[in-house]
Amino acid sequence: MTSGLQTLLENPAAGGAAGVLVSVARVRGSAPRENGACMLVSADAVTGTIGGGALEYQAIAAARAALREDRPEAAWLRDYPLGPALGQCCGGVVTLLFERVAPEAAWIADCRRALARGEAGVLVASPDSGQPRRLVTAAGLDSDPDAALARPLLTDPDAAAGLVTAPGGAVRYLEPLLPHRPLYLFGAGHVGAALARVLSGLPFRTVWVDARAELFPPQPPAGIHIAAAPDPVALVAEAPPGSFFLVMTHDHGLDLELCTAILRRGDFAHIGLIGSESKRAQFLRRFRERGVPQDAVDRLVCPIGIGGITGKAPGQIAVAVAAEVEMRREILCSDKTLAGS
Repeated sequence: MTSGLQTLLENPAAGGAAGVLVSVARVRGSAPRENGACMLVSADAVTGTIGGGALEYQAIAAARAALREDRPEAAWLRDYPLGPALGQCCGGVVTLLFERVAPEAAWIADCRRALARGEAGVLVASPDSGQPRRLVTAAGLDSDPDAALARPLLTDPDAAAGLVTAPGGAVRYLEPLLPHRPLYLFGAGHVGAALARVLSGLPFRTVWVDARAELFPPQPPAGIHIAAAPDPVALVAEAPPGSFFLVMTHDHGLDLELCTAILRRGDFAHIGLIGSESKRAQFLRRFRERGVPQDAVDRLVCPIGIGGITGKAPGQIAVAVAAEVEMRREILCSDKTLAGS
């Protein structure tokens, strides 16, 4: 699945001003980013990225020129050869889709509502028409004129964005909109705060949980949803199946209760507990005493973080843990038998 648009939509500033949405619609050969990578360009800001470098620089300039000229087309395509034209060593050819976006466009609101409901959909853009892109969900699929094109993307968790040709020769850009994998981060201390900032750039829907509301920043990072919960353990039961859990509170007793509740559920995608080998041994003994199923206990990751990063500063731990959960997410996404990947 693609994640650029979901990340962009979770940025509070996105969609609040007139702009041009620039998406990677097709890649031939080597390129900085994959289909679906996107950025929203306004007169004075850029949200998201299509890979940086000369390609992004020229795309931003083209988008802003279209804003100044009040270009009449709703959407248009443009090819960028990366080698001779832009001097980039990738050497491929990237086709970019430029789309004018009105303030608070209806399709942006539709996407945000669908993501909040956990509902999948397919965005359809028509570069050869004057119509803005639209969101097609399962409820409206049968009545949509592009149903035959959208249906495979709506049912395939590994479907990718890209250009297709509709019956009659019209070109469509289709992009799946699939809810991000939910991740529950328990703990708003120094490591939790550093990790929340890193997770903001990854394709998770992160719920950041702590009973101490005063520890949360006034404005959370994009894509991070704060839950100041008097009873954090109660939130475990509310998490959807297939959720990720990271436990790093200030209280070992609370860590134990959280892990026990998560392990007893058994339907988690990942559980990571901050701590040492000695903490792991103590917790394993307590799990046995409590009769927690051994097959679930065997899936507990503690200590957490990929190997090779040995620093103990909050930022270093955050990078190691974020890399670990992203690796796990990508493994799950490669398995089509897992719903929600």
